[in-house]
Amino acid sequence: MIALWIPVLLLLAGSAAAEDQQRRLLSEVVSSRPFLRQEGQAYRNYALKPFSNYPNHTTPYIDTPRSRYDFMGNFLMTGYDLYEWQELRTRGQKFGSSIFKDANDGPWHSTFDYLVAGRDGYGNWGYNLLVGDAIIARFTPLTLSKVNFNGLRFDLSTPRWKWTGLASRVERPKDRNNRVTEAFRQKIDYADDSTLLLGSRAQAQLGALALGVNWVNQHIYRSSQTSGNSLKGRLKPDQPLMDWILVRFTDDSPADGTGGAVVQDVQLVIDGEARPDLTPQVVRHSSNPTIQVGFASALGGFTRLNYTHFTASSGGTAAFNEVFYLERELPYFSDYLFRLDHEAGTDVSKSADIDGLVSTFAVESPQGMLRADGEDELVFLFDMTGETSLRSVEVEALLGNDYRVDVAMLYVKSSSAGAYHDRFSSTYYQTALRARGNVRDLSNLERVRFEVGENTANFVYSADLHLSLPGLEIAGEYARSSVYSRYPGRMGEGPAFDASPRFVDRGSAYFVNAVHRFGRGLVGSELFAIKPGFQTEMRNYLHGEGVWLQHLDLVFNDTMYWQLVDDNEDGDVYPDIRYGNPVGVPVDRVGTDFNGVWMGQDEDGDGTPDTNRNLNRVPDYEEPFLMFDVEPNAYA
Repeated sequence: MIALWIPVLLLLAGSAAAEDQQRRLLSEVVSSRPFLRQEGQAYRNYALKPFSNYPNHTTPYIDTPRSRYDFMGNFLMTGYDLYEWQELRTRGQKFGSSIFKDANDGPWHSTFDYLVAGRDGYGNWGYNLLVGDAIIARFTPLTLSKVNFNGLRFDLSTPRWKWTGLASRVERPKDRNNRVTEAFRQKIDYADDSTLLLGSRAQAQLGALALGVNWVNQHIYRSSQTSGNSLKGRLKPDQPLMDWILVRFTDDSPADGTGGAVVQDVQLVIDGEARPDLTPQVVRHSSNPTIQVGFASALGGFTRLNYTHFTASSGGTAAFNEVFYLERELPYFSDYLFRLDHEAGTDVSKSADIDGLVSTFAVESPQGMLRADGEDELVFLFDMTGETSLRSVEVEALLGNDYRVDVAMLYVKSSSAGAYHDRFSSTYYQTALRARGNVRDLSNLERVRFEVGENTANFVYSADLHLSLPGLEIAGEYARSSVYSRYPGRMGEGPAFDASPRFVDRGSAYFVNAVHRFGRGLVGSELFAIKPGFQTEMRNYLHGEGVWLQHLDLVFNDTMYWQLVDDNEDGDVYPDIRYGNPVGVPVDRVGTDFNGVWMGQDEDGDGTPDTNRNLNRVPDYEEPFLMFDVEPNAYA
C-alpha cells in the first residue's frame, strides 16, 4: 500500500505547557467508575447573562478544534482541518483518492479566498507551501506554464539553489456526484480512476548564469489496482473497445495543390502479425465536405445531421466550450459507411441524400497506387468487429511525397440504433506521421509502420539557462516529450487493457534568444525549432464526467485534453483558449479568456482595450460618442 497524506491544520492552539499536559494525559491510567450522577449538559438561562457559543468554537469554523496525533500516538497539534489529500493504492478498495476542502459553509473560499500559504525561513533560505485553486504554476515556456493550476505547490530557496515541486489531481478536483453518501459528499471529493499531474524544477545560480532542469508528468491511474500505476499511465477502466479503425492520408502542404501523399499497400499488423485478410475499404473526398446523411421530411425536403460537431456526453446543449474543441477533427464516418452500403447495393435513401452522397464521397479500390493532392483526402476503413482477441494494432503502408497520416477509431455507443451516427461515436483524429519537407519526386518512398492507441501519459523534461551581463541577455531551453499510449485490447467480449503493450511517441523542441542593449536602442535575435512529435498535452476518454467541473456541464465527444502549457498571450489569469476553469473563479464557464485578449490594444495598461473601452460588442471607432479619439487598427 502506498499512501500520500497532505494535511493543512490552521489556528494551532496551546503552548508548551498544554503539550506537556497532553503527553501526561496519555500516560495516565483512569480507573473504571460507575456512570451514576455523571455530569451532563445543564440548563442555562441567558436572560441576565451574555450568550456564549460552544466551547473552543471560532468563526468561521462550524466545528470545534480537535487534536491530531501521529501514527505512534504522540500529540502533534490542535486545530481545524482545512485541506487533506490522500492517495491510497490497495486492491479491492472502492475509492483510493480523496480530497477534503472545508469549502461548504466553511472558510476555504469565504476566508482564505481559495488559497492557503504557509512559509518559514531564516537568513537567506526559506520555503513556502501553497494549497489552492487557480495557482500560478510556471516553470519554462516548453514544459509548464499554467495560471489555473489546482493543487499544491512547494518552493524552497537557498543562496545558490532553488527548487519547486507541485502536484494536482487535475481530473475531478471537485466531485459532486452520487458516488458516496450525502454526508461525505459535502466534504470529501472521491475518485477511483483519475488523472494526476506531478512536476518539479531545480535551479542553480552561478554568478550571472542560472541553470535549470525541469520535468512534468501527467498520467492516468486507478487507485483500486496495486500494479500498473506507473508514471507511464494506463487506460481508463471504462474506455470503450474499438470496432473500426480509420486511417486518413492527406497532402501535408495542400496549398501548392501537387506532390501530395502517394499511398500503396496499406494493411494492419495485429499482435505483431501482418493481416492482409483485413481488406480496407477506401473513400475519397475533398476537405470539409458537406454532410449527406440525415432524414427526409414529409414535405419532400432533406435535413442533414451535423454529427461531426460536438456531442455532449453528459447531456444538454453544446454551449460553453466549443472554442476549445474547434481544432479537433472528427471523421465523416456515417457518410463513409452509408456510402459503402450504397456501393454494395443496400438502399440507404431514408438516411442519406443519394445524389449528394455519390458525388461527394467516391469509393476507391485499395489495390494499386493512390494519390491525395491538394484538398483530397483518402480514408481507409478497417472493420475490427470480427477480431475477438487482440492486444496491439499497427498500420503499415508504402508512402511517398509530402504526406500526412491521421488515425481515428469508432466505438459503439448504442447497439440498437439503426443509423451509423447514432450507433457509433468517433475519437478525434490524431496525427501519426508526417513527411519531412515538401517532397514531390517520390525520393522518400518507403514502407512505414506506426502503432495505434489512446494516450495514457505525457512526460516533458528540459534543461534551460539564462545569462545576464551588462548590456547582454541570453536565454535558451532544450526540451523533450514522451507521450505514452496503449491500444484498448480485448479478450473475447471483455477488455484486456493491461495486456496491451505501451508504445511511446517522442519529440523535441528548443529555442535560444539574445538581446543586446546599447544606449537607447536594442537588437535581438532568436533561433528556435519545435518538432512535430513534441507534445505538451495528452487526451483521454472521459465519459459523463462533466459534473465534476464547477460551473460546467459538458465534456464534448467523451474526450478531455490535458494541457501543460496554456495559450495565454496576454499573460492574465485566464488562458485564452481552455476548457473553462475547474474551480476558484466564479462564473468562469466559457472556453475563451473571460475578459478578452487584446494583444497590443491596451497601451495605457488599464485592463480595458483601447478600441473598446465600454466593453460592448461594437468597436469604439464605430460608435458616435467614442470615435473622436479612437481609430481602426488599419489606420495605425
